[in-house]
Amino acid sequence: MKRFRISLFFIVFVCLVSFTASAYAASPKTIISEAIDTLREMGKQEDVSTMAQLIDNGHGVAIVPNMVKAGLIIGGQHGYGLILARKNKQWYGPSFFEMTGGSIGFQIGAQKVALLFCINNQAGMKAFTDNKSKLGANVGLAAGPVGREAGAATDGSLNASIYSYSMAKGLFAGINLDGTAVGANHKMNQEYWGKKLSIEDALKQKASKSDVKQLLAELDTIMKKK
Repeated sequence: MKRFRISLFFIVFVCLVSFTASAYAASPKTIISEAIDTLREMGKQEDVSTMAQLIDNGHGVAIVPNMVKAGLIIGGQHGYGLILARKNKQWYGPSFFEMTGGSIGFQIGAQKVALLFCINNQAGMKAFTDNKSKLGANVGLAAGPVGREAGAATDGSLNASIYSYSMAKGLFAGINLDGTAVGANHKMNQEYWGKKLSIEDALKQKASKSDVKQLLAELDTIMKKK
């Protein structure tokens, strides 16, 4: 029994170390680079057409390249991401944020999941631009339809405010993240833009900096698959 407890504590320790290391390694540069990788992987999937349509018709997109899930019995999840706004086919931003959530159930270990959110309307944008909000609490959130699900989306007409997709271990799927908290990361925004900007002001800046151009190119590649 003693050895079992030691093993469990060791697993928890490893999870926490990995979780902390991931948090401290995050920077605007790494988030953009990993977001590009996420889009590239998602764009390879056969069932990406509905997501492509949602991005092309939407008000913005948010990407969390590494959502780390870790825990023992009671688990938690945390990740850093970026959001881009879209208006008249022009991209604006990015603004950076962090996302946290919890889960309860029998779970040991850690897992990394890449997330993409198709933001369908202004209510969805508000959920990501408020300083603190919970997805699904005051805004419609649904798992993004893929494959056969695309023709019969859960809300009937693709009119939820936000659709969420995930990529983990090569598996592309819609995912429900009700209750996940989102908050702006002002430190990263200041580091990226070189000055203090509110979330709203960051999303009024044209996405024209060299480090984000490849990200936009990957989004364009995906949108062509609608």
